[in-house]
Amino acid sequence: MTKKVWIHIVSSSDSDAEGSDVLAQGVYYLKNGTHYLLYEGLEEESAYQTTQHRIKFTADRVEVTKRGASRARMVFEPGSAHCSEYDTGCGVLLLTFAADELRLSEREDELRVTMQYRILFEQLQVSENRMEITVTPYGEIGKEKK
Repeated sequence: MTKKVWIHIVSSSDSDAEGSDVLAQGVYYLKNGTHYLLYEGLEEESAYQTTQHRIKFTADRVEVTKRGASRARMVFEPGSAHCSEYDTGCGVLLLTFAADELRLSEREDELRVTMQYRILFEQLQVSENRMEITVTPYGEIGKEKK
């Protein structure tokens, strides 16, 4: 996999009919068996100000960190629930992220992480969610795969 990549993140939730679809240019690297993605994005909840994102993942754990206009550290690990302060730009919420399923598919020209997880607030389930992160070399989007 090249260092310069496209990062495509599609997420859906049972509490949000629209979901989200993000496509960003980013940087990929592999260090000590852990995959890293770095990219910048505009956050709707913080009046479209820039936020730096880092996604760190292995086959059994995903950690998403946001820094900038909004701040968060979310850990997804099947069989575990992780509490995190999630700064919305309007205030901080203490949320729990409980991953039910996590899959990593690695090919020469593509990485794909798929996960299903629940978000809880004060021990009450707020939503069931699905996220898929696809990483391809920069310049590969739209090309036919053979």
